[in-house]
Amino acid sequence: MKRAICVILTLIMCMAVMPSIGLADEVLSYSFEGGEALSVVTSSLESGGSAVYTENGFDGQSLSLDASYGLYLGEVSTEFSVAAMVKITSSGSTDTIFFKNMGTSSTQKWTGVLSAAGTAAFWSHGDTGLSWTTVASADEAELGSWAYVVYTESNAVGTLYVNAEKIGSGTVASGSGDLYLGATYWSSDAPTGYVDEVKVYDSVLSESEIAAAYDTYAEKLLSLPTEAIEDIDLPTALGSKSVTWETSDESVIASDGKVTRGSEDVTVTLTAYVDGEKKADFDIKVLKAAEQVNDSVILSYRFGEEDASGVIHDASGNGNHATAYNDLEIGENGAHFDGTDDYVKMPNGVLYGHDDITIVLTAKPEQAQEHIFAYTFGNSSSEGYIFLNTSRPTTNTLYFAATKTGSGGESAAASVPGIVKDAWGTAVVTISGSDATLYLDGVPVADVDLGMTVSDLGETEANYLAKSQYSADGYFAGEISEFTVYDYCLSAAEIKALYWTAPEYAEEDESEEYITGVSFGEDSISVSLDTFDRGDVYAAAIGLDNAGNKVGFAVSPASNGEAVLDVPEGSTIYVFAFNSEDNTAGFIYSKGVNGDITYESSPGSVVITSTKSYGGGVLIAAGYDASGALAGVSVSTPEEAQIESGVYEFAIDFADAVTFELFNWESVASMIPAE
Repeated sequence: MKRAICVILTLIMCMAVMPSIGLADEVLSYSFEGGEALSVVTSSLESGGSAVYTENGFDGQSLSLDASYGLYLGEVSTEFSVAAMVKITSSGSTDTIFFKNMGTSSTQKWTGVLSAAGTAAFWSHGDTGLSWTTVASADEAELGSWAYVVYTESNAVGTLYVNAEKIGSGTVASGSGDLYLGATYWSSDAPTGYVDEVKVYDSVLSESEIAAAYDTYAEKLLSLPTEAIEDIDLPTALGSKSVTWETSDESVIASDGKVTRGSEDVTVTLTAYVDGEKKADFDIKVLKAAEQVNDSVILSYRFGEEDASGVIHDASGNGNHATAYNDLEIGENGAHFDGTDDYVKMPNGVLYGHDDITIVLTAKPEQAQEHIFAYTFGNSSSEGYIFLNTSRPTTNTLYFAATKTGSGGESAAASVPGIVKDAWGTAVVTISGSDATLYLDGVPVADVDLGMTVSDLGETEANYLAKSQYSADGYFAGEISEFTVYDYCLSAAEIKALYWTAPEYAEEDESEEYITGVSFGEDSISVSLDTFDRGDVYAAAIGLDNAGNKVGFAVSPASNGEAVLDVPEGSTIYVFAFNSEDNTAGFIYSKGVNGDITYESSPGSVVITSTKSYGGGVLIAAGYDASGALAGVSVSTPEEAQIESGVYEFAIDFADAVTFELFNWESVASMIPAE
């Protein structure tokens, strides 16, 4: 009996200190910190699904919605409230947050609270006439950052609040039903984003109770970056409470958040007062102003570990730091852009006056999409820009373009293949005056006269990674490990030394499937291809002169049946097929000159012509791969190998050889190169 009395007294004391926000009527609460038994459904209300937590939360862990699942929140009556902190990253017009289902099919009664491109709204559907009605919607987008969303229903009247402000009320379909989070009858309406502090009440919260709850949450939103390179957006209100600021140095960070960068890094303390009461101090380092101290590099982003400041540090030492937006993730491979809203803003006018430059991007794209800017420097969609698309669809094209106007005036350098989806690649663009050359993984693949210089764009202000100049375009999705702009045009040799990547060759049976024959001429090469229906397979031929410079390049899809390459006589030629999905090459055919020998290789054999005929000893044909490593050797006597005077054919059972040498082993004691 004594124990029961103690328990009752404890409960009474706890109730006495609880805030009066309707908690007596609370029937469900999820904080997503672990240990909660969630009723997970698919995005179309079916049983199943798997919840995903994230550390990128409002308060500790949060639920990460990925459009594949939702939660069942239980049955509610004609009077209830549901509330949550939400951050919606998808941009659909019907991304449903809460869904009350009062029937057994989509043609019956339901009400949805949704995000229409970040704008809060709710609508309702009656059980006749297959009609739905928008009941109320906000005037501007609010759901792209953390927001407190509350929906209440009293019989046939629904009311929506965002951050304690009433969006609107109106008549909704009435009845008891099942309440869901992030799921409806239509999987296409499932949102992406984050959710935290979900609560369901079996009564209607008052406006004062909603305001009190938001004040509690809003104080957790009071945070500032630890570093700054641009003006800081200081909140002036938290719910119904006012926020004012004091600064320790008005000349560096003003009390309204204006930032002035000087010649040195300076740390300033900002103090927040909520309704006149001191709430918190924030120490912020304002990084020194940009200056060109590195003569060879303008900026370089290597995407090392970053804090909540969102500053992407410039590794060049010039202070051209950038700002990351919308919770860009930094990991061991660099920056991961989600393709929804992540992007990086670079400094204004950073390229102005630099008309000889080299732009380097190392990336691993997760999509092949036409209207995607991996990077851009410009003013607007109609006032000029330059940009790069890593992988346009259908042909997987690497595409660099520039214009002084809009898309109709673009001059472009394009190459097939581009950087392959889900694979790392490096795109390098050199610009000298109006001439631009495009390289892929260290190999030159296209050039163009842009008809303009970089300075013709003026002091550009729309300089981005992962974001387009066009508001209707999507965002780049994937990883970027390096973005560097050099203050001069790197030579082909420098680019090859820094960014060349040896191709990964496919198995022999794959290459034989792709290439059916090769015919070498004195100044051209013709590659015959199987014409089977494989739109993702291409054949390529690359011609290099003795200095290793590209003198010819041709690519053709397998469906065309042939690729023809014109090259100067004496060039070294590499022929290969590749699959555009994984960029693996087929078995190589090659033709080239190495000292006093010439060679032509095809799968299974190599023919070497020497200026000298050999009548004794042993002949050895050695093959080397693209990196210079020995791929294999073939041994024969001169009598067995000779086709005609000075011409020798060797059977080879090794892959990947692109260059050859001929050796004559005249005795056990010596082996000398053929002369």
